[in-house]
Amino acid sequence: MSWKITPKGTVQKTGSTSLLGGLRKQMHKVVNDKLAYLDTCVISGLAKNVLEDSESGAMVALLSDYESKSFRFVTSSKVLDELNQIPNKKDRTSHLTIYHLLSKVRALPDPSITRMGLDGGIARNPDREVWSSLRAIVPDENDANHLYQAIQNGARFFVTVDFATILRYKSEIDNKFNIIACRPSELFQVARQDNINERAP
Repeated sequence: MSWKITPKGTVQKTGSTSLLGGLRKQMHKVVNDKLAYLDTCVISGLAKNVLEDSESGAMVALLSDYESKSFRFVTSSKVLDELNQIPNKKDRTSHLTIYHLLSKVRALPDPSITRMGLDGGIARNPDREVWSSLRAIVPDENDANHLYQAIQNGARFFVTVDFATILRYKSEIDNKFNIIACRPSELFQVARQDNINERAP
């Protein structure tokens, strides 16, 4: 079962699929509808307790035993790189504690423009196409890199509270890459709907 979050923040069923559209379908990237990538700002917000009550409450519920069955949350070493730059040791420790409670996806290098073809010659690198298309939508390179990690590792959801450089482009990102950029509270709605459907006779 696949879900889409409408511009009004409601949950809409979109059907079931194993290979989703956009560039990932063209490149045969398998998407895991239960995989959600946590952006640095969410981890930092939890550690500092600065998220809005609705977002922190949703995130705590999602990570609890009851709701966590709906999704597997991941992050990447890109997040770790950012957290290790926090100058205050106490703040850094609280951030790293949350980070190490999460599963990790492998960190991918920035893709090269070309790669070796099957015939030994130079061929176009499809990963570079993903990166270039992503950068055309997301202006901030660091944010684009986090999205790239999530896309390349098959995440269906990108959980963030970054309105300025990610959430404002959520429609374009979803249409192009079939990854849903959403707030924790929006993902919580999806989890609740999944649980309701599972309990239905």
